[in-house]
Amino acid sequence: MSSPLKVRWTDDPAAYLDRVEQFLTAHPVEHSVLLTTAHRSVAAPVTDSVWMWVELDGRVVAAAQHTPPHGAYVSLAPAAASEALAAGFVDLQRALPGVGGMRADSEAFGCAWRQLTGTEVSEALARGVYVAAAVRHPKGVPGRLRPAVPTDADLVQSWSDAFHAELAAQHLPSVDVRPRVAQGVVSLWDLGGQPVSVAMVSPAYGGVCRVSLVYTPPEQRRRGYAGACVAALTEQELLAGNRCMLYTDLANPTSNGVYQRIGYERVRESVDLRFSVTG
Repeated sequence: MSSPLKVRWTDDPAAYLDRVEQFLTAHPVEHSVLLTTAHRSVAAPVTDSVWMWVELDGRVVAAAQHTPPHGAYVSLAPAAASEALAAGFVDLQRALPGVGGMRADSEAFGCAWRQLTGTEVSEALARGVYVAAAVRHPKGVPGRLRPAVPTDADLVQSWSDAFHAELAAQHLPSVDVRPRVAQGVVSLWDLGGQPVSVAMVSPAYGGVCRVSLVYTPPEQRRRGYAGACVAALTEQELLAGNRCMLYTDLANPTSNGVYQRIGYERVRESVDLRFSVTG
């Protein structure tokens, strides 16, 4: 008997969003990465990307994407739908380096991928998913939040490159963030005219925006700048009527503690799995 689950895919992120955005925005925290990446790819298409979803009786029940060089990323999904997504990527002969998503969904996909391909699956990174409904500002931290401007773009890019270099073990490729400075989504913590920390925020989809690229250069650390920067940026988004979320490396108790102290509460756990061919 054939499965009632139907796997669909497209290479057009706009067509993907037309079909799945309502499904994704029903859980905007868990699907923030999927929403942000798809919307960003409409404006700046990613070569050789695949946008996939699963339907049951005409309803979308799962979604995924693959934007090289990243691994696949999967939505919340029934286990059978996660397995159908894995089979869909196998059918397309996609060479996936891994998969990310909320833990249960990523692991269901990874298990199916291993069974279908014989690939070894290992955990690369566990992340805490945090949401803030209110902000507690760190006390006694000098400086102020300001938007990054075009003359800051090279500095922000150098910090982004350093941020990704520090995370090299997590296999996160560096990205060109200079266009995001121009889009007005990058903020700096400024101390008397000197930028000392950076954070970026995604546009809000489903009423949820995501803080990322939180970085302070080594010589400015342990002075509270990152916490103050994220707290001020979060308050700015909350006042605009958005909920704010972010991801943390669960192996780093320092960053998890910083975000908890300024008002973030952990609501989920996500995981990145790495695929490697055995033999």
